[in-house]
Amino acid sequence: MAATLVTLAAVTLSLYGIVHTDSHVINTSMCSNTILDTEDQPNGSYELVYFKRDCGPDEGANYQVSILRNGAKLGNEPGNLFISDNKFGANWLDSSTVTLTGHPDDKYKRKKSYKGIHIMYP
Repeated sequence: MAATLVTLAAVTLSLYGIVHTDSHVINTSMCSNTILDTEDQPNGSYELVYFKRDCGPDEGANYQVSILRNGAKLGNEPGNLFISDNKFGANWLDSSTVTLTGHPDDKYKRKKSYKGIHIMYP
């Protein structure tokens, strides 16, 4: 009987922890990425991936960009470079510089460089 109560208590605490986990963790599992554009690094081994990330009605959608190794899958992860509520453009200026265009905001993430690649903002 004591073992059953201990097991029941452990299951209850585990479920409580899952339900009351930080909302970002819960919402991440409900997110999906839709690739909008990709561009290979000139003479390089990276790819610029511009995508829309939708995390459902509570979080909504936003626009993100990641730099990935050529051939790597985006997966269900947020952008590693820039995240904005607004649409923006992202292109390679040369093999060591990425430019973002339009009117991106920097509410979530805004890196100045990534693996030796400089990021230019408007």
